[in-house]
Amino acid sequence: MSILQIKASDPELSTWVSASAGTGKTKILTDRVLILLLQGIPFNKILCLNFTNNAANEMQERIISHLEQWSHSTVQNLSISLANILGRKASKD
Repeated sequence: MSILQIKASDPELSTWVSASAGTGKTKILTDRVLILLLQGIPFNKILCLNFTNNAANEMQERIISHLEQWSHSTVQNLSISLANILGRKASKD
């Protein structure tokens, strides 16, 4: 993931992402949601707007897939996955 994608994934920053199809917009938004969940934000307090139902479904599937993978991961694989999303090494917290 590029440094710009990592910055855009940070829910602490206000970000506008405009890009062509297949360039990672859904990944950025998905990562933002995952980071919020990791910070303890309840899922029912997170609002995401998509232009199409297909985009919303894709995002939901990706989030569920990550959560499922994390629940079955080894510590090493979980650390790698979290580092890819956070853009830094994950802490034990």
